[in-house]
Amino acid sequence: MDKKTLLLSLSTIALSALCQAQWTDLVSDDFNSYSFGDQPGGNWYNTNAPSNTGGNDNVTNEEGGTNPYGVTLPASVFGSGNALYFYDLSDSQIARAGINFGDNSQSYDIVRASFDFSFAQLTSGTSNFGTICFTSADTDAFSGGTTHSVHISLFNDGKLGWTGGNLSVSDPTGAHTMDIVANGTDSNFSYTSLAGSGSVTLSAYSFDLYVDGVLVAASVGFTTPSVELGRFGIVTFGGTEGEFMIDNLETYTTTVPEPAESAALLALVVGLSALVLRRRRKL
Repeated sequence: MDKKTLLLSLSTIALSALCQAQWTDLVSDDFNSYSFGDQPGGNWYNTNAPSNTGGNDNVTNEEGGTNPYGVTLPASVFGSGNALYFYDLSDSQIARAGINFGDNSQSYDIVRASFDFSFAQLTSGTSNFGTICFTSADTDAFSGGTTHSVHISLFNDGKLGWTGGNLSVSDPTGAHTMDIVANGTDSNFSYTSLAGSGSVTLSAYSFDLYVDGVLVAASVGFTTPSVELGRFGIVTFGGTEGEFMIDNLETYTTTVPEPAESAALLALVVGLSALVLRRRRKL
């Protein structure tokens, strides 16, 4: 290996190390700690009382059945164990639940959320009936887009929508996976692609969306850039009806390397490269 090739290889390794995120676990829930028909507890925020039958979020299982208030909950499509089912069965009702990534006041620069999802049962029409969102940690009424950073729309016909694009999910009532990577900083952020090898650059105040392991939307601008990344939520709207189900929610964060750290690491690699080259000349 000649000198230039060696130096280039070492520099490439250094730059790769600088841009790859090391994900740290935040909150997660597989809903198996709850009983059938429960609303999720712990860090979850729920809008409606458990007795509300027009719109709510209830835990279901692999068998499904009728909850204590007479609402039929479909079986989980994700295999064994429980799932969280959102239903909006009345034009005048909504379903809304969210969970903080940290405590009630904590927000993060970078957040990743991964979960299984299904449209459970399709309803007639093509209306937007709900939203998957990231919002600030202290926001309770996150039904409006102005309170969202990340905003992904849910449609009656099994379609996902975002600013500038949409995706008609194949077999929408089946089991699928979704990953959202959000950058709440004013700088670009690079990470290893969730679709395989290689690096992805995510623009400031934007998010990437993966469905079933495929990057379907890149650097989608936040609806409201000033909204911090503190809570994951799902909400349905009054005036529409729809159903949605999630399971195996996992969330993560990472840090964006400071310029000084990046410069120091690059300088170290250059120094090591020079040392290696000097030793090679002596041999």
